[in-house]
Amino acid sequence: MTEARQTHTAFFELVSALSTAFVTARHEELSAVNQRALAVIGHYFNADRTYIFEFSPDRSHADNTYEWCAPGVSSQLEHLQNIATADFYVWFQPWHRGEVVQISDVTALPENSPERALLAPQGIRSVIMLPLHSSDGLLGMFGIDLVRAQHVWTEEETAALKLVAGNLCGSLLRGRAVQQLRTLALYDPVTELPNRHHLGTLLTSCAIEARSADGLSGLLLLDLDHFKTLNDSHGHQYGDLLLVELAARLSALLQPADILARVGGDEFALVMRDLAPSKNLAEAQLKALAERAMQVCGQVFHLGDIEHRISLSVGACVFQSLEESVDVLLKHAELAMYQAKAAGRDTLRFYDSAMQAQANARAALGRELRTAIEDQQWVLHYQPQFDLDSRVVGAEALIRWEHPTRGIVAPPEFIPFAEESGLIIPIGQWVLRQACRQLALWSELPPFKHVCISVNISLLQFQQPDFVDQVRSALAATGADATRLKLEITESLLAVDITDVIEKMTQLQAEGVGFSLDDFGTGYSSLSYLKRLPLTEVKIDKSFVRDILADSSDVAIAKMVVALADCMDLGVVAEGVENAAQRDLLAQLGCQCFQGFWFSKPLDIIPFEQRFGG
Repeated sequence: MTEARQTHTAFFELVSALSTAFVTARHEELSAVNQRALAVIGHYFNADRTYIFEFSPDRSHADNTYEWCAPGVSSQLEHLQNIATADFYVWFQPWHRGEVVQISDVTALPENSPERALLAPQGIRSVIMLPLHSSDGLLGMFGIDLVRAQHVWTEEETAALKLVAGNLCGSLLRGRAVQQLRTLALYDPVTELPNRHHLGTLLTSCAIEARSADGLSGLLLLDLDHFKTLNDSHGHQYGDLLLVELAARLSALLQPADILARVGGDEFALVMRDLAPSKNLAEAQLKALAERAMQVCGQVFHLGDIEHRISLSVGACVFQSLEESVDVLLKHAELAMYQAKAAGRDTLRFYDSAMQAQANARAALGRELRTAIEDQQWVLHYQPQFDLDSRVVGAEALIRWEHPTRGIVAPPEFIPFAEESGLIIPIGQWVLRQACRQLALWSELPPFKHVCISVNISLLQFQQPDFVDQVRSALAATGADATRLKLEITESLLAVDITDVIEKMTQLQAEGVGFSLDDFGTGYSSLSYLKRLPLTEVKIDKSFVRDILADSSDVAIAKMVVALADCMDLGVVAEGVENAAQRDLLAQLGCQCFQGFWFSKPLDIIPFEQRFGG
């Protein structure tokens, strides 16, 4: 066998060994295998430098990501970052076509050639550059430079180097895939901030460092108030735009050591490090940051063709070392955040140990409510509505919880939690069906044949895609007369997708179902909305009735509501009537239907029928 043949055989064996190394390498070994391949190739060709350039996704820039240099040759790696690919313009088109660029003698190039202008100043005498191609196009370039000698690459060597280039390309793609998976596991894809899992790691590091320092660290949990409304009204693309802009605004508030993460759909966590050693001073620093966050987030967001405003409910806690787990620390901030929401939102609360007891009570309430739903521990009480002649013309169905040990539990003790947890949906369905069942029974009792029943519908229940079918099903299953069923909605419903609201109301109105706007004047309603909604009646909120004998503003509001309803051919019910004087004044203003304790408190069905069935 000739010496040249032996050399070629040795080279192919070397390339084969490299291929095996690439195939068998674990993902954490890929960088080392890439580096080893450059070294092996460099040594074999007695090269001065071997290297890999990776191109940006748009191929406008390149980074020298791997390099091997012969002894005595200075590294160029740190100087060859973010290089415009226009600098490679001479070879870019050949690389795109998958062609290998090889120049055995740079000095033999024409004096004015662009290739010589690029290579000669670097002292390069011979060079070969192989494109790294993937299914997505040109990924990068693998090259070999010789300065101290020249080399003419044979066809066999070029073919073998193509195999090496293919292995390098596969290795880079594997590395990118692993990095993408790692990024997906650790970072939020919308905001590119650390996610909840990664925040746990960062918080642990924070606590370890804090143990050896005098200062405290602080955690803020920021919850976007009514963020779901934006997604429901305009779509998730607008919600994503807001999240990205919000992340930018919050990031601008941070010191280099601070941490910002997105830990939920509408929740961000902000870790403030190097706080004062005094808890009071640390809380003051954390409060100042929270207030700045609330301020910048309260400014209008320009989201494409719409503008939107949000507020933040913020929970806060300070810590030095993680005596509790990261999850417990986040839970503390979460408990404080829930307190901020309960306090009316757009505010800040610090964690204290009493909140844990409240959280335990909420958890117990949740378990008991689920049992109540399963066992149907409910009963409806009915509060009558009277006309000017003191006849019962309607009744509002009001749920009560027949707790096995606590007795009758009033709605304020469980309805807010049911709405927050989503349990209001099965509870509301039970109320609707039970009220329809009662309507069907009353249709057989002459004193109550004409009586309508009003059922309160929560925002969450109304938003269910099958809400119209739920009502139809309840009517069909019980045989109730749809014209004697009224669904009470609140003005909060008007803050969501008004088109969807009108469509559902119109479908049910066609079946004969009526709609009453509850708590009129306390929320979002406007004349334009009222004009579009297929309502049957409006209810004057009890907050306007309570002081109507002493407050001229309440008189004016009641008078306006009655006049407006008259113009729109709507009925009017005054809520919260507690004495005859209130009733008489409301009657003088034109109101013809009344509800309140002066007439009757809510009653169970048996006493209701006994009292008003005569």
